[in-house]
This record gives sequence, C-alpha cells and structure tokens, in this order.
Amino acid sequence: MVRFGAAVFCVVSAGCFGQVREPDRQLATGEPRDTAWAAYTIGVEGRSEMVPKLAELVGRFDGGGATADQGRISPEAAAMEAVADALIRLEARLPADVVMHLYPRFPAQTIILLSRASDNSGALMEIFEKTKSRVLWLAAGNLLAAHPPPGFVRALLGGLVTSFSFRVVWTDPEAGFGFGGGCGCGGGLGPNDDFRDWPKARMYRIVQDKNVPGIFAPGIHPVGFSWSETTDYRDLWDSGNCWDSTNVYWGTGLIAQLLGKKMSELPLQPEFHEVVVFTSAWAFEERVRSAIEEKSRALREVAGAFVESGELTAEDAAALHLQCTVNIVDERPLPRADLQASAGRWCATVP
Repeated sequence: MVRFGAAVFCVVSAGCFGQVREPDRQLATGEPRDTAWAAYTIGVEGRSEMVPKLAELVGRFDGGGATADQGRISPEAAAMEAVADALIRLEARLPADVVMHLYPRFPAQTIILLSRASDNSGALMEIFEKTKSRVLWLAAGNLLAAHPPPGFVRALLGGLVTSFSFRVVWTDPEAGFGFGGGCGCGGGLGPNDDFRDWPKARMYRIVQDKNVPGIFAPGIHPVGFSWSETTDYRDLWDSGNCWDSTNVYWGTGLIAQLLGKKMSELPLQPEFHEVVVFTSAWAFEERVRSAIEEKSRALREVAGAFVESGELTAEDAAALHLQCTVNIVDERPLPRADLQASAGRWCATVP
C-alpha cells in the first residue's frame, strides 16, 4: 500500500524523479523540456560520461541571436541554458569553437567555459575586440594576459582612452576638485509560466570582485561568477559593475599585469583632473596641450616597454596615438568667452 501511494505521488508531481533519471532517453526525444531535464540530471548527479553528448548539442546550437534578457527566451534556447549549466557544473573542457556556439546568446556561460578551453586565444580575442560589455571585456583580457597571443597588446593599447577634465576658475578655489558619478544597475524577473514544469537552472552572472566565488579570470581586477536558480530562463547575466571610476582603470590593470608592475607605477593613467586658474585663453590652451602631450609621451613609454619585451612590434608602436576626451567645467563669471576643448588637436577624438 505504501509502495502504491509513492507511485501515485510520482505521477501527480511535476517533474517526477523517475523521468529525470533517464537522460539518454530524454535526450533522444529532441524535445526542449526533455533536454532540459536530462541536462539537469546530468549536472546534479555529476554524470561526466555524458559530456560528449552535451557538447554535441552545443555544437548544433546557434547562439547568434539576441541576448537572453531581450524578451522571452525560446524553449530551444532555454534547453541550451540548462545544457550550459550542466557543463559548467561538471567542469567540462570543450574546444573553443564548440563553446562559441553559445555566444553571444549566453555570454556569461561562454566566457566561463572558454576559461577552461586550451585553444581559447582566438575566441577570447574575438570577444575582447568586439564586445560592448566592460566586464566581459575584462574577463577576456585577464585570460589573454596570462598567455598573450600576437595582437593582444596592440588591441589593448589601441583601445585605451584618456579622459582629461579641467575645472576653470577665476581665483584659487577653496574646495577640492573632483568629478563624481555613477549609475544604478539592477533589475528583476517576473515568473514565467512557460517553464513552470521545467527543472531549475542556474542563471549565471560574471562579476568583477576579488571576493566573489568562482574566480575564473584572475588578475589585478579579478573576475568571477555568481549564480541563482530559477525556472524563468531569462538571464540578467551582466555584472552590474557600472561605476566609471572603477571601469576606467581596468585597462590600466591589464597593462600592469603584462608588465609585471603595480598600477601606480605606470606613467599612463586613464584620468587626468586639474583645477586651472584662468589668466588668458592662450595660457589655458597651453596647459591643455601640455597635459595631453605628457600623456602621449606616457603612451609611447609604455609601448616602448612592450617593444622591448617582444609583445609589440616597432611598427605597431609607431602607429599608436593617444585617444582622449576633454571636459571643461568653466566656473568663471559671466559674461565670458567660451574656451575650446581642444580634443582632436593633440590627441585623437573619441566619439
């Protein structure tokens, strides 16, 4: 009688345990829900022998569509999210070209799995040069910096931007000078009834934080991952690191890692702030020019160090030019003549 009651419970329960202990049979159906349950079981039970079959599924997936937080996810993509979760749990090592079938649909899962691939340089360079996500860029950069491939240093230095900020005053200021700012990051997910009888899958998020668990891209600014379980199958995958005061120094950190230095030892820094007491438009322009040329020399010095180490050719070093933005906060009393920002005259203007 007890045995019969357990059987009845199994029939009426969503996600009956009997059905999720047969991953081979479930994978054979080709149904997204069955694939998700099979992947869940494989991951939870540590079925490493099933990695080749999961890898085959990844190899047939086209991740070139919109990212997961741009609307409702399809059943096929949700099943692949469960498959990627299982592969991460199993610490699987897949070829990089297979992993890239998940990109850009599942960027967090892609970069985590790429960190374990032995042939990941080409895929990481593609992400490093094209992604618009700063934390994904940093994760790829940290992984590349461990064994820099040809072209990495050129791409790193070529993408650097120095921000110049000048506060122009009439007399010596009594208060300090600074630029602040930030942004609020976050969001929420509502329940999605389309997946109410699906297994829970881990939604992954990559985070720049030395204290985050799961560090997979170590460096001066280490990147790790966190996860949460849900059946909504809609990732808010990115890190939420959106404070410019943090992000702008990630490139400097990569340069320091490559040169074996501390960030404070580098002559090239991403920000320059100065209070300028106005005497004449000509004098102000000269101060701007001098500051920009000083940072241009710093770029040449850093490039020269990479030429000496063999990680940058002399031709590539000669082709580098400082990219900058120039911001002027003019606090002189009105009426006054406008001061020119001067971007584009002594450094390349960044849109």
